[in-house]
Parts: sequence; C-alpha cells; structure tokens
Amino acid sequence: ISFFIFIVLSSFINKQSNFIKEQRDALQTREKYLNYLYEFSKDCTATDKFEPMIVKLLTIVDTLFFVDFKIFIKQKSSFDEYFKNSLNNIQENEDKYNDLNQIYLSLKDKSIIFNENEIYFAIKNSGTLFGFFSISKECKDNLSLIEALVRILSITIDRIHFVNELNKNMLLKEREELLDTLLSSISHDLKTPLYSIICASDMLEDNIYLNPINHDIIKTLNETIHNSATSMEMLIENLIDIARIEDKSIKLNYDWCCIDEMFSVLIKEFEQKLKSRIVDIQVSEHTILYWGDCVLITQLIKNLIDNAIKYSHESSLIILKTFISNNLVVIDIFNSGSFIKESEIEYVFDKFYRIKEQKDTNGNGIGLFICKSIVKIHSGNIYVTNHDNGVSFRVELPILKEFHKIEVD
Repeated sequence: ISFFIFIVLSSFINKQSNFIKEQRDALQTREKYLNYLYEFSKDCTATDKFEPMIVKLLTIVDTLFFVDFKIFIKQKSSFDEYFKNSLNNIQENEDKYNDLNQIYLSLKDKSIIFNENEIYFAIKNSGTLFGFFSISKECKDNLSLIEALVRILSITIDRIHFVNELNKNMLLKEREELLDTLLSSISHDLKTPLYSIICASDMLEDNIYLNPINHDIIKTLNETIHNSATSMEMLIENLIDIARIEDKSIKLNYDWCCIDEMFSVLIKEFEQKLKSRIVDIQVSEHTILYWGDCVLITQLIKNLIDNAIKYSHESSLIILKTFISNNLVVIDIFNSGSFIKESEIEYVFDKFYRIKEQKDTNGNGIGLFICKSIVKIHSGNIYVTNHDNGVSFRVELPILKEFHKIEVD
C-alpha cells in the first residue's frame, strides 16, 4: 500500500512540477514577448522614417519565429513614397492588394485573413488601410503578439504620415509667405526707382522750356534717372540670376577674368552712387587673371559693391581689395559705418533675408544669396566679418594650377 501511495504521490508531484515548469516557461516567453513589444514600440516612437522601423520588425520576427514576412501595398497609393526605397519585404503588388482588400471588406470588423500557407494582418489606423502584413501560418500560435506588432506598426505609419503631411503644409505655407514677401519687396524696389524716373522726366520736360535753361538742374535730374534705371536693371539681373540658380540651369562659360579691370569698370558704373563715399582700391602689383565665368564673377563683385553702398553712410570708406593667398584668389570688400549682429551673420546669405535693424534700407535679400551661389559653383567660399569700424565680405576662389596665370605689368 505504501508503495502504491508513493507511486501516486510521485506521479502527482511530477505532474505539478511539469505544470509549474510550463507556467514558468510561459511566463518567461510572455516576458520576452513583452520586452520585444516594448522595445519595438519605443523605437517606433523615436523614429520618423520607415526603414529603421521595418528593419527592427524584421529582426524581431526572425528572432522569435525564424520566418520572413512581407507587406503588400497598393501600387501608386498615396503611401508609396514612404516605401519605394525600403527593403524587399515591401511588395508593390496591386493585384494582391486588391484581392486581400476584397476579403478584408467582406470580413467587416475582422483584421486577420487566413489562407492555406499564410496569415494576413490588415495595417490600418484612423480608418485608413495602409496595406497587409503577411507571415507564415506556422506562427498561428502567436497571433496576439503579431497583431500587437502590426498595431504598433499601423500607429507609427499613421503618425509618420501625419507628420509628413504637416511638414508639407508648413513648407507650403512658408513658400507662400516667402512669395508674398518677395512680391512685396520686388514691387517696392521697382516702384521706387520708376517713380523717381517719372518725376525726374516730368521735371526735365518742364525745364526744357525755361529760358535760360538751368543746366545744373538738368544734370541732377539726369543723374537721378540714370541711378534709378541702374537700380532697376540690377534688380532685374538679380531676379534672372536667382531664377537660373533655382532652376539649376547655370552653365559656367570659362575665360580669363581680370579682377583689377572688373574693379575699374564697376567703380565707373557706380560712379554716381559712390560720389558721397571714399573709395580705396587696393590691388596686387601684378595683374591677377582668374579662370572662371567672367559674367558671374562681375555680378558677384557688383552685388558686393552695391551692398557696401546700401549699408554705409555718406563719407563712409569703401575698400576694394584683391590678392592671391594660399593658392586662392581673394576678393575683399569693406565698408565702414555698419555692423551685423553675431546672431545674424549665419543668415545674411540666405535667400530674402534682411538684417532686422536695417529693414528701412533699400534691400530685398537677393544680392548676397546670389553672391554665395556664384561662389559655390566656382567651388569657393564667402565670409562676412565685423570689424571695429565696419564690415567686410571676403570671397576666396580656388586657383586650378593649370589655369593659374599672373602677368607682370
């Protein structure tokens, strides 16, 4: 009898031991699954891209079930842009998607579809169907875990899609505001010299009939017309340049560019505006020839001189300097009487940016942007530096050894 009791008791203990062991294994498995869910959820929350999320999901599925998975999406769907560069697990299969979608719609509230070899989970959120997650039927014992993973995936896709749409709307709004600013600025910059031309021409017409003719007045009016027309011409040139830059249609027409000669020609062109400034031209003893696009380099210097005039006062000093240093052609243009806050220096070359404390200055934020673009396509650099008595803009253009040429005067 005691032996029989021992056998029964032993059998009972063994069953209980196996039960406890199974419960322990189940708890450990559940804990492992929860850890994976937590890690996946945390990673999905931290990302704003699809690729890292898909890679993480691939790792989890491969580690837990030793199988692969696929995601079927509709071809040309509004979510294609997020999947195009993803892994091979993303299948753009319109026929497969449509077949699964028909079954999904017939199931009403159910989001899991079974067939002979695979299980499909609908990836949806906020009433939007993104696609179908497909995995081997061998994983049917872990439906709740896979469904939780797909649910996290759905929420993340929905969040990323929402953020992307929000960013697009913000970008569109910024573009509209930028366009309004540009149109307002251009309108003002065109109307001001145009109004000056009209007024000067009217006064000129009146003075023609005076006897005797006041030549000083006529000369002054003629200068006003010339300066206003030059301003309009420069604005139009800059607008054409900015359109070419935006369209990436600028092609460099290389030739030998004489920086010294450009200084002389542009000083003559700005003669009227520079009458009230002190101009100092400092050039090398030798004529420096730079191999580049002479039209663009001229426009670069022209914009820098115009900028120096705009942001300086009467009797201010403007220095134009060029020299060679460390295999670079350096162009340095300084004007006294102005200062740029350190917090604004990094933005002065941005398109349409205007210094906050100088909003009343007749500028549109185009010139320096064009300068930077011209320097960039010549593989150079441009800097702005504050000095005790003013501001300087320095351009550094690299000299290709095979195109480096200096002529002795």
